[in-house]
Amino acid sequence: MRTHNIFVVAVLLSGILLWSGCASLTGFQTGKTVGDEKGEIAMSVNFVSAPDFDPDDDEEPDGNLVISRIGLFEFGGRYGVAEKIDIGMRINTVLNFLADVKVQVVGDQTSVFAMALGGGVGGFGFVSTDGMLMNFQVPVYFSIHPNDKFALYAAPRYIGQFGTTFERSSGMLNYFGSNFGFEAGKKVKFGLDIAYYNLWNDGEEIDNSLFQIGFGVKFTLGGKE
Repeated sequence: MRTHNIFVVAVLLSGILLWSGCASLTGFQTGKTVGDEKGEIAMSVNFVSAPDFDPDDDEEPDGNLVISRIGLFEFGGRYGVAEKIDIGMRINTVLNFLADVKVQVVGDQTSVFAMALGGGVGGFGFVSTDGMLMNFQVPVYFSIHPNDKFALYAAPRYIGQFGTTFERSSGMLNYFGSNFGFEAGKKVKFGLDIAYYNLWNDGEEIDNSLFQIGFGVKFTLGGKE
């Protein structure tokens, strides 16, 4: 048992060292909120390919940043504070966390098309000698629901990350991109999420893009009678 615990800690620490503070890009969100006094618990396994922003790492011969690839597990939940407003929190195994709010502005729980606006604040839980990395996120959620057990979605998003140790940066890193995916099920939903983001720094696009693919499951909880 002790050996197993040491192994788990080693894996988590290795993830922290490999992952250099990128914002959480996990999606699995449609344009609908969870509903008043309802909730959901979500879990996902994600595979990420991203530039390594560690200033101590070397660049590739062509001048591009070194690409880091990692798998991670994420856990989160949402709660409906009103019929069209919910709040959420999630954290993953490299200690990236995000707290956010989503407001549905088009459609309702039975609509074929739905749209919502969101906003969130996140951070990288590992504090280096340079301090904690923080970010804010502004997504827009669109989704199509042919029936109550299937949905296709797209969620374009802007992310601003500050406090970075990225040596080329004199300020904030900017992410521009989107999540795409689907979810199937009613009380228990399974889904696939794909994220693609370009990064900009000091007004210039960084050569390497950020890509993530994830597989998730969500469990619907509670609700009014």
